[in-house]
Amino acid sequence: MNVVCSLCPHELEMAHRWFDWVTELGGTQGHHLFLLPCAQIAAEASEIHVKATKAFGHVTGIKDYEGEISDWQDTQPARSAAGPNSSFRQVAWHFFQFKLGPWFWCEFDCIPTKRDWLDRLETQYRIAVNNGKPFLGTRVLIDKVPEHMSGNAVYPQDLPAIAPSIVMRAEWTPKGTGRSYELAFDIAGAKEVIPQAFFTDLIQHKFRYDGFKSRQEFDAVLDPNAVVFHSDKKGTIYRYLRENLGSGTVSGHVASGEPTNGSITAPVGESPHETAASRSEKTPTRDELLKATVATLKKFCTSPAYTSKVRKELKRQKVIR
Repeated sequence: MNVVCSLCPHELEMAHRWFDWVTELGGTQGHHLFLLPCAQIAAEASEIHVKATKAFGHVTGIKDYEGEISDWQDTQPARSAAGPNSSFRQVAWHFFQFKLGPWFWCEFDCIPTKRDWLDRLETQYRIAVNNGKPFLGTRVLIDKVPEHMSGNAVYPQDLPAIAPSIVMRAEWTPKGTGRSYELAFDIAGAKEVIPQAFFTDLIQHKFRYDGFKSRQEFDAVLDPNAVVFHSDKKGTIYRYLRENLGSGTVSGHVASGEPTNGSITAPVGESPHETAASRSEKTPTRDELLKATVATLKKFCTSPAYTSKVRKELKRQKVIR
């Protein structure tokens, strides 16, 4: 399984905690990490890269060409997702351009809870694909927010082709504000993703969770089937996970919907970690990415209304004239 983490300035402390925990937990053998530090902290990311290498054994860097920042980390409901959207969009095109296989987008407040977290996600993703579903995530139902799949999820290599809206900028204007904000990618692409999504209980999503205040709360809230928990920005979960690790209860068990006899063994296309290791790891230039973008859009934009929307966005980004 390819794992992708994006690193922004406000996530440095979370990233240190996350990689320390993953190193303790294990379960990364045979899996591959891609790390995209945003342009503003490229120099400060060296310590994180050392910890990432210790946790995964090998790390491939993806360069942030756009350098986009936004106020997404604010707690106000009206905020722009331009920063995380930029990172996600660049990763999607990177995997599409270099045919690196499916990838698990994992934010640093999405915490692994089982030793075999990546093996289990990879196995269930194979089940998803065998059922004609190229996305693996959890269904998110929140009041006053459109239904969507969790952003922390497994995405297909050809994401820009089969769900183009998720890699395009979309804006929304809250009533009475007169100001527009960039919509989060998981909501922007929801209409295309949901029909193609395999929903799983391996990924637990608690919207803006304030953190665990006691062992009793931890035991009551954490889904025993989950192999990752999102979100805990304060890192309150680590104390209880380490207690479980010491007692041997982090080892995991078979979740609902997973095979118990190991019958699902055929790879989905090429093995993701073998593909990542065997192909060139040269970071694409911006021109290469733009050419791939234009070629794909020419191939898949058949609706006149959609084509018009795409051309307008490409002109705005100065890809075409």
